[in-house]
Amino acid sequence: NGWQRNALLAASLISSVCAYGTKETSVTLIIFLCMTLYVSAGGVKKLFQKSYLIFIVLSCALWILYLYLNVLMHGDLAQSAGQSSSLSHATALLRAPIIFAHMIVDVTPFLNQITATVLSIGVVVGIYLLLRFHGKISGVIIGLLWVCIGLVPTIFLPSMHWWDSLASRYTYLPRVGLATAVGSLLTVLIRDERVARLAKPFVILLIAVVFIQFAQMIYTVTTTYSRVYATGIALETSARMIKSEHASIVIMEPNRPFEENQAHIFGVMNVVSGIDMSNVIFTDSKNNTKELHISNGTAVLRWVPAAYSYVLILPDKEIKIQTRLSKW
Repeated sequence: NGWQRNALLAASLISSVCAYGTKETSVTLIIFLCMTLYVSAGGVKKLFQKSYLIFIVLSCALWILYLYLNVLMHGDLAQSAGQSSSLSHATALLRAPIIFAHMIVDVTPFLNQITATVLSIGVVVGIYLLLRFHGKISGVIIGLLWVCIGLVPTIFLPSMHWWDSLASRYTYLPRVGLATAVGSLLTVLIRDERVARLAKPFVILLIAVVFIQFAQMIYTVTTTYSRVYATGIALETSARMIKSEHASIVIMEPNRPFEENQAHIFGVMNVVSGIDMSNVIFTDSKNNTKELHISNGTAVLRWVPAAYSYVLILPDKEIKIQTRLSKW
């Protein structure tokens, strides 16, 4: 009834405010809200009801306010982070099929120029055939649209190769769309007698994918996470040391972890050390650092792979940042 609908719409608005406070990927929330509202209302005409119109107007106002605050707080940082990308926007779009496949099974270890090209063509052809023969399945179409829209904020993030996938934390929203598409497809396979024979193999395939994903998750957690955590701890410890040494300029040498991503360096130095991003300098080689005169107030961070940590180089001394790889 009307009271329940209005209560749910109000709860959705409150939830939207909370969502905008989580990650920058929530910039696409307004599209998902309108898409879900369209499906639940059962058509465009019903959206012109007073309660729906008020909800849409307030949602758009919240979205515009979020965009303004986001640009105001992170505009410079986002621009600097984007400058470290070696891919153009057009080339970055080629990552979409790879990211789609990666959400099903981790294909990263097998990717190179050739395998990525073959996989991309296979994914595009598979989606085309799915839409060609089952284009009337609204759930599949909505799910695929959900995937595409969810990838928009992150597909242009810095990447060294066009076939690089995205970190799992950037694919939470697209995975909801993928699950919607898979569930809708499975429903059709079960109900439609013409393709019912495909339901059992499809279910077996889904179960196999679940087990593969679980095994890959265990492997990643036990082999990679400790090094990622150690990297973060080393960087934060270095930033605190830089602050205690009253340095105002930081020179970052190359060959460090996550070298293609500069945004986290800017963030740590600004939050922990209080150093403006304009005073964080990235060099192309260690020789460039030697050519620079390390004066008072300047610190150099050099990554030492053997110790899996940083060395802080100051005008009068060097400080080894102590970290320890933990076992899971």
